[in-house]
Amino acid sequence: MFIGRKAELEQLNEVFESASGSAVVLYGRYGIGKTALSLYFAREHKHFYYCARELSEREQAMELIEELGGTLSGEDIAFEVFKAVKAFIEKSEEDKLIFIFDEFQYMIKYGDAFNIALTSLLGDEGLSGRIMLLFLSSSVNWVENSMVADLGAFARKLSGIIKLKELSFVETVDLFPGMSTESVIYTWAIFGGVPGMLTCWDPKKDLHENVCSLFLSPTAPLFAEAPRLLKAELRELPAYNAILTTMAQGNYKLNDIYERTAFSRAKISVYIKNLIELDVVEKVFSMETGDHENVKKGMYSIKDGFLRFWYRYVFRNLSLIEQNKGEQVYFEKILTTFDDFMRERFAEICLEYMKLMSELGKLSAKYETWGKWHGKTGDIDIVANDGEGHMLAGFCDFSDNSVDVMNLGEYRKLLKLAGVEKCEMFIFAKSGFSLGLKSEAEKDNIRLINMDEL
Repeated sequence: MFIGRKAELEQLNEVFESASGSAVVLYGRYGIGKTALSLYFAREHKHFYYCARELSEREQAMELIEELGGTLSGEDIAFEVFKAVKAFIEKSEEDKLIFIFDEFQYMIKYGDAFNIALTSLLGDEGLSGRIMLLFLSSSVNWVENSMVADLGAFARKLSGIIKLKELSFVETVDLFPGMSTESVIYTWAIFGGVPGMLTCWDPKKDLHENVCSLFLSPTAPLFAEAPRLLKAELRELPAYNAILTTMAQGNYKLNDIYERTAFSRAKISVYIKNLIELDVVEKVFSMETGDHENVKKGMYSIKDGFLRFWYRYVFRNLSLIEQNKGEQVYFEKILTTFDDFMRERFAEICLEYMKLMSELGKLSAKYETWGKWHGKTGDIDIVANDGEGHMLAGFCDFSDNSVDVMNLGEYRKLLKLAGVEKCEMFIFAKSGFSLGLKSEAEKDNIRLINMDEL
């Protein structure tokens, strides 16, 4: 079942409908759905798909030409590739064909032959109007930092570069029809919106069964997945492991990371910059509310849901897992702190919900700026401003206890510290609300939203 990607499909169709030859780069982290999107887009058109491998230029050409139905018969690799693609096009009766080259960085990194061949294809008057070239890559670092230089003159032929983001929570819900809201929340919290990861989750199993079978044994499919993903993009993995493990334990400030790792602050800054470029880490900014005294500044957080979970619970417990003590890890290490892990992820889901409600006109104002307030004594999970003085605040609770009047008192203290006492207020809860809070909320026009409403 194909879910989401409406904007990307529209962009690809616009390029396909253009009269001239065209080339588009579609990139994003491994498992994000590039291949699925490209094949879904091409399903109603004549297309050719080739997955490049780490090979020498000549070996790559041999593999590609054989899959095109030809044979490498000369020493001029660029000409041989051009000739094979041209023959494939001429055999087709279709007006326009789509050529999909997956992991195309392996075609480009080891020589200029493919650049020359592709440039010739788009420059041939008889062929260019009949082809669309779709290049896929899982190497975010290469696409964003080296691709244009490696492509040379061919880079000017590109019609577009599309970076695939994670699926939203709403799209993830569509991926699991019939599954409870709580289970989908757990799934999205652990994997984010990465389709290749999400499909690992078994809807027939509960949280305990899924986590143990996917992570907590030496033979589990995702036990060693995080370092495999990062090795493809980063050198000096031990240093990145240290930084990500520190962040996963809730140490978000540069000084905290410095004290934990003993790396120089300059070195940490460079590593964090590289992680930000890969969408693994993000710099956390507190929403501007007029308060400057009580706010936390200069924080970083692991943005990638899977890596946040893996470094918090798998990497730190490798010794136990290697001894086949996954059950112990689950009950003693994960369950005891899982509400804390889930609270941040639940807040992200609630923020997505509020943005959607604003777009649909379901709130008292059309809010334009969204964020979070990070205070020295606590956080306001959702803060929004409509640019005309109207503000919104939201608090998210993922504990097994119902939210009560005492919680509301703490929320109001935080609002006062942040300077947003006059606001439209929402409280989200996994386990519901006490009768006292419901009564208080009704008097003060506070919106209470149960988890299932998401």
